[in-house]
Amino acid sequence: MLLITDLDGTLLTSQKTISPRTRQALIAFRQDGGLLAACSARPVSSMVRLLRQQQVDTLFSWCAGFNCGRLLEMAGPRIIHAAPLTATDLWNIDQHISLSRYHHHFFSAEAIHHRDDRLIAPWTTYEARLFGLPLITETAENIFNRRNIYKITLVAASSEIDTLCTEVNNHLPCGYYAVVTGENYIDIQRADINKG
Repeated sequence: MLLITDLDGTLLTSQKTISPRTRQALIAFRQDGGLLAACSARPVSSMVRLLRQQQVDTLFSWCAGFNCGRLLEMAGPRIIHAAPLTATDLWNIDQHISLSRYHHHFFSAEAIHHRDDRLIAPWTTYEARLFGLPLITETAENIFNRRNIYKITLVAASSEIDTLCTEVNNHLPCGYYAVVTGENYIDIQRADINKG
């Protein structure tokens, strides 16, 4: 039997910990022969670090980060699936929604990238700290030509998030979607990348 669980809001408490009761349930599930996979909008490296801190990493067979855009097999460990956005994807998204109109950043596997022509929003700094990733500032052209960007994250005040997500989805080209992933966050990825 395979159990796939979302990390934030499901496996983790609001304090970003795994409760003793949940830990015991995970152990019992594994002892009964079950396999576990964790899924999140987070980067894989952040997921693994968090599972190690909570001392449950050895219970999981897989970690699927970036909404299943990057899949790590824990034994090894080795990446068994990676679906970054292409330069064409990034330019296409930007042409349709004009990213420079919004506070946003880009996720690669090991860093958060920020355009040098935009101010860094506090939500971007918060995510870099939360996920333990360096925040790299560079030109939009350099970012758009990278081959390791997994998602674009728009950030805004919580009161604006739902309206902004609807607006962005109305303008994104076919094959891409935007989804609210937190109180202040909207992720943009290809439509073939999702937790389902």
